[in-house]
Amino acid sequence: MCRLHYVLATGVVPSKSDAGLYGLITFQPEWHRIIDEALRIRRERGAECLYATPGERGPDALAFVRLVADDARTLVVGPGGSGPG
Repeated sequence: MCRLHYVLATGVVPSKSDAGLYGLITFQPEWHRIIDEALRIRRERGAECLYATPGERGPDALAFVRLVADDARTLVVGPGGSGPG
């Protein structure tokens, strides 16, 4: 989701790792744990999970997806409230 948001904000496709770093800079600290978890999975799958269980991680992941999707809509809404083309 950070990668999609980055593309919509800049028009540039970042690496997945760079998109995660962008997410840490762009989104509030309350979201850093789920972003760090995604980066951990990408970089060091064997490293200790930041959540006690996958079930604990799921609600944070879903809430973050919703947040980023809602914010991304503001990046593509044009004049008069309509999206692109």
